[in-house]
Amino acid sequence: PEVLQESIDAVISETEHMSSLVKRLLFLARSDQKRIPVSIEEVCLNDIVNEVIKEIDVLEANRKISFLEKDKANISADPYLIKQLVWIHTENALKYTKDKGEIDFEVYKDDKYAYLAISDDGPGIAEEETPFIFDRFYRSDKSRNKDIPGTGLGLSIALLIATSFGGTIMVSKSKYGGAKFINKFKLSKKDNKAEGV
Repeated sequence: PEVLQESIDAVISETEHMSSLVKRLLFLARSDQKRIPVSIEEVCLNDIVNEVIKEIDVLEANRKISFLEKDKANISADPYLIKQLVWIHTENALKYTKDKGEIDFEVYKDDKYAYLAISDDGPGIAEEETPFIFDRFYRSDKSRNKDIPGTGLGLSIALLIATSFGGTIMVSKSKYGGAKFINKFKLSKKDNKAEGV
């Protein structure tokens, strides 16, 4: 029975991995053909992060989650795609932090831009690998581990989503020594007007 259960678990795990790979390949293919339906509206980054944090709680991921809301920041984008972007970073953070590890979310803005930062206390990204992490199918040396699932497509999709709405993604070292991804977008016109810009 133990061997049978182990085999079933392996099949389920591989099926989930293949399903994720196929979905992400289809997303990229549709994007390359400009066939992804996009709905542009006012999106509050704070609301998106709060939604994701609630979903992490449901997963019982056993991580220490913090959210520093320095500002309320609104951008013009598709809420579904922005949430997908946040989840890509979140999934990576969950994968590379251990039980009771630290994951921080932060939203802030300046006169023109909104920022959403996600940090973890995982192994981080080597400086020489940083130029390649957004390439399709690229996985860093530290992530090439059978215990850490992945397709090497998540960050390329995240960057594609960000650039679709005039944004970009920067990466640095977190205060814990792990990875910190900073998503930068133009503030929505409504947000700019509210600030008198």
